[in-house]
Amino acid sequence: MNKVDALTEVEQAELITGLIKCYPASQAKVRIAGFSARSGASLIDLDNIRAVVDGPNVVGMLEGMTRRNKKVALNTYRFAEIMASNRYPGKNQMEERFQFLLQVLTSLKWTKIVQVSKEYEKKTQSLTMENVVVDIVGGIVKGAVGGIGIPSLVSDTLGSLKQDEKALNLFNRSVEKDKGRRFGMASCVQDNEGYVNMAVAAVNYSKEPGNDGGVLFFEWKSSEVNIYQDTAHMVIHEGDYPAKREEEVNTYLDKLDERAFQAILAGK
Repeated sequence: MNKVDALTEVEQAELITGLIKCYPASQAKVRIAGFSARSGASLIDLDNIRAVVDGPNVVGMLEGMTRRNKKVALNTYRFAEIMASNRYPGKNQMEERFQFLLQVLTSLKWTKIVQVSKEYEKKTQSLTMENVVVDIVGGIVKGAVGGIGIPSLVSDTLGSLKQDEKALNLFNRSVEKDKGRRFGMASCVQDNEGYVNMAVAAVNYSKEPGNDGGVLFFEWKSSEVNIYQDTAHMVIHEGDYPAKREEEVNTYLDKLDERAFQAILAGK
């Protein structure tokens, strides 16, 4: 199942408004931290940030993206992931969750170029989820002009995450708390015409890792773990993003991030 129902403009607008009413920011999980090789862990600073942990998800942005495009890419993905997790929270609903993630993104005016949902083909006797993500993201953008730079971005983002103890601990805690044996990755690059290409990946795995390295960096024997991948290549231009929907999404996330900031001040 990799078909996202096409919605009319009115239906798309109603979907976004309805989700905000159904899952208010006052009840959503506080689960964010920014990190990069240069800036370290912080709440989001769009001028300097190159990567963000949002619960069991990692978002990477290639250097050179405008501040506005960073905000569009980051906020639309975060919003879609939060809403998809709320709508389909069950362990047996992972594929439905990914389909709904894409439906929310398309309702925010991302265009889906290609989608792949399948059992991951293991090619070595041992593997890490870090290498799996690099492999599947590279596969989804292979041959796409707009996808140039995304595979190396994934490697750099995960390399930076590995060196940032605070962000990595947040990610590992979120994955363990979710208990869905799933994590997500979004990698964004901007082309010369201002379009943002984003590779979205959700990795579902059948076995819990050991304590060495957490989910991403633990080394499994390939025969001991089954992996299912949901991946998609999406594109957006900031001019196509409806102003009202952008305001709704940004207001929702601002409320959520204010709660995160207050939690930091309180030392929680």
